[in-house]
Formats: sequence, C-alpha cells, structure tokens
Amino acid sequence: VGAYNIIPESTIGFYQYTFTPEAREESVSSVYQRIIMWKEAINDFETNPILGVGFGNSVGGIGYPHNTLLEVAAELGIIGLSIFLLICYLTIKEAMSFIKYNRMQDLNLLMKLSLVLFVYSLVEAMFSGYMGSDTLLYGSIGLISVLGKIRKKEAVYLGH
Repeated sequence: VGAYNIIPESTIGFYQYTFTPEAREESVSSVYQRIIMWKEAINDFETNPILGVGFGNSVGGIGYPHNTLLEVAAELGIIGLSIFLLICYLTIKEAMSFIKYNRMQDLNLLMKLSLVLFVYSLVEAMFSGYMGSDTLLYGSIGLISVLGKIRKKEAVYLGH
C-alpha cells in the first residue's frame, strides 16, 4: 500500500489504461499489438503444428508473441512444446524432491530460492521477452539441476 502511494500518476494512468476496452482496440496500444501477435502465433502453430515455423520466425519473423508457451508452440511445434513442458515439469519435480529430502540444510534455502526464481521467471516469460532472452528462466533451470546433482552425489557418498 505504501509503494502504491509513491508510484507516479503517469504510471498509474498507463496501467489503468491497459485494462480498458480502448487498449484492446487502439492500434498504438501495446495491449492491442500483443493480442495481434498472440493471434499470429496461434495461426503459426495451427499452420505448422508438428515442427512449428522455425526458431525466430513466429509472428511473421517481425516480432514475438510475448508469451513463452505461444512462442515455443509457434516456432517449435508440438514436439518443441512437449519438450519445453517436460523440462519445466522435471525442474519443479527436482526442486520439490530436493526440498523434501531436507538433509542438506545449507543448500535447502538455495533450492527454495531457485524454485522461486524459476516460478517468477516462468510467469514473467508469459508476458514479456522472447524465448532467446529468457536467461533468468534458463539459469534457474540450470541452478536447480546442479543442486539436484549435488544432492544425488551426497546421497551416494553417504550410502542413502
């Protein structure tokens, strides 16, 4: 509530505008442009559902849909989307397994923070950026994977 009071009026006005019907209809609006790009990405996927249109070619190669799931589906098709979703599932599974294991107290907090970073970056990737620039997402996947390998090596070392 305190932070809301220090947000400039122009920023508040911008975000209030994004939720109006005009924002979805005026061609200069970023909301309108994103809706158009989402529709183009869906069309790309429907046109090439198995392999997609190729990396960097969604939305006619002139933009990106600002949604990682739509972008992966459009550019890499159902095969690429399946692989991406599998990676996300395995990342969450690894993090939850590590946290449940709870024998490495010093690294448990790091894994919890890594999981928060992963969830945050995945949600953020649904609204901005493009697949090639989602470094926080890929970095958090790598961090969770490395921490999982450390846990597994520790378990083998201790005979668990």
